[in-house]
Amino acid sequence: MNAFDTAHTDTAADTRRYDAIYQKLEQLFNEIITVRTDDAALKKLKVIASDLSIENWDWSQGVGIYGIWRLYQVTGEQRYLDYVLAWYQRRLAEGLPEKNINRMAPMLTLTTMGIAQETREHQALIEEYAHWIEHELLRTQENGFTHCTSDHLNEEQLWVDTLFMSGLFYARASAYLNRPSYLDEVSYQFLLHIKYLIDRDTGLWMHGWNFTGNGNGNYGKALWGRGNGWAAISTVDFLEMLGRQDASYQMILNTFRRQADAAVRYQDASGMWRTLLNQPDSYLEASGTAGFTYALLKGIRLGLLDERYHDAAWKGVDALLSRISPQGEVADVSAGTSVGHDLDHYRNIAIKQRAYGQSLTMLALTEALAGLK
Repeated sequence: MNAFDTAHTDTAADTRRYDAIYQKLEQLFNEIITVRTDDAALKKLKVIASDLSIENWDWSQGVGIYGIWRLYQVTGEQRYLDYVLAWYQRRLAEGLPEKNINRMAPMLTLTTMGIAQETREHQALIEEYAHWIEHELLRTQENGFTHCTSDHLNEEQLWVDTLFMSGLFYARASAYLNRPSYLDEVSYQFLLHIKYLIDRDTGLWMHGWNFTGNGNGNYGKALWGRGNGWAAISTVDFLEMLGRQDASYQMILNTFRRQADAAVRYQDASGMWRTLLNQPDSYLEASGTAGFTYALLKGIRLGLLDERYHDAAWKGVDALLSRISPQGEVADVSAGTSVGHDLDHYRNIAIKQRAYGQSLTMLALTEALAGLK
């Protein structure tokens, strides 16, 4: 076989793989946008975040909309953009819930879309949410973003998922509103979270830190799989936004590369990662796998990681593909997880179908499409 034949064969294989991934993404999309019969009843009861419904304004739905937006960006198919635009129209028409750290997440796509489409339609809303972060968000010691949720203020607590939930939106708002101080703030938040959440032995991220803890500021010191997925996604996306290669950029990039090395080291032979990454007795988990898979693939595409990570990233893709049912449901997703004081807290989290599992898998597989184009 000559060189031309080899290249032709590889192209054909890539086309088949692209088509197979796209088919799974269609199944995911159709499942994510399904309107549940209990949506209206839940809202009457003032229950804001259904576990499965995308028809709410919270972090899980924010991840889903981000995934659909990315699907539009990669494929160029108008129907995905139309869905995202209509989703925001529905949410704004019914009124938005009280702000907290997690409910910033849907603003990421709205702001990203505003930049891409050069529209000022939602500028006032973007300014309102950015103002909340700047002036109203509860801060920890050393001026960290407190991970306040709908259930608890969580005073003096840093959580690993904060950088995704609020940091990425605030960084996008910096560009949209031409306020460089916002980008500087997010850089600082990354450095502060690195200072308190990175496990020095492995380079992985711990779940949380409490400034008021009595000698146990990192709780159970859990190297939680989905939490590391949030950190990896946030880091690679923020490095793409940051642009300038200053001292903060170098620190964040080196942290990302060390985490990527650890991800390869702790990946299961199946291509999955565990809910406690360094604990072989904890279960294999899909949402954390999706987070790592996305970040490794995008890191390679952006030139932040070299090809040494290719095999681990694509093993993650194959593992995720094998867990998507014909209906578009993703298996092996852990339920919502608060910070735990011991590792058994994480081992005992139930496996359930969750909208964020669908959404994170969509993000990962869309990034796989981008790498095959």
